[in-house]
Amino acid sequence: MLYSHDQHLRGLAKTLSISKMTLLKLIKDGILRCYSNALKPHLKDSNIKARLKFCLSMLEETSISQDPQFKFMYNVVHMDEKWFYMTKKSANYYLLAYEDESYRTSNNKNYLAKVMFLVVVARPRFDDEGKETFSGKIGVFPLVQQVAA
Repeated sequence: MLYSHDQHLRGLAKTLSISKMTLLKLIKDGILRCYSNALKPHLKDSNIKARLKFCLSMLEETSISQDPQFKFMYNVVHMDEKWFYMTKKSANYYLLAYEDESYRTSNNKNYLAKVMFLVVVARPRFDDEGKETFSGKIGVFPLVQQVAA
């Protein structure tokens, strides 16, 4: 398995000491292939049992013995949060010839500032004629501390 530290073709070509065009030819010929490997959560027995218990709680109790079916989730509201970094450690820019390079700073490059958004959605609602009465979108709320610039 080949690994490129910056995960780009240019970095991989440099690691292998070949040109980028040679690397592209190896990929096109099927000698090399791209592979993505996502991390999976390491679950303890207690986590597995809790997940299984939650999944079983989503089944209709009257249907479990013959044909298990999930409960209708008509009146469930879903909430989730998403974190975004305010900046990246490294960024590429394209500047005009006369433009100055920007100088970006941070107190600690390993602890970058983040902002969190809370998203709330529910099932859309329709009237008897099929006309939408509620879209299901409740809101996206930024959870930030506001300070003067």
